[in-house]
Amino acid sequence: MADNQALYGAYAAYFTRQVEAQADPSKQVSDVLMDTQAGRAKAYFFPRATTDVIVDILSTVDDPVDGKPACHGNCERSGGGCPASVTVGAGSPAATGGGGVGDGAGP
Repeated sequence: MADNQALYGAYAAYFTRQVEAQADPSKQVSDVLMDTQAGRAKAYFFPRATTDVIVDILSTVDDPVDGKPACHGNCERSGGGCPASVTVGAGSPAATGGGGVGDGAGP
């Protein structure tokens, strides 16, 4: 991700927290809640104790993002009336058309 200052800043902050936690065990945490939206990219940081990133992303299938229609099943193959491509995340298999959750692609 060239020239993405927001993404760079998020990783720099995360690494700084790791260095501080290594030096001072009282700063160690079991729940790092510092997701960062940086343009089309999004960074998730771990460990997680209270949320499940995958469940949160998959919940957008039944609860669409930004008012887009819900997509149930294999839209491209079933003619279900939803968009031909469902973007889960920039660069994800679903966003690029291969191997996404529920796309019917298999071995």
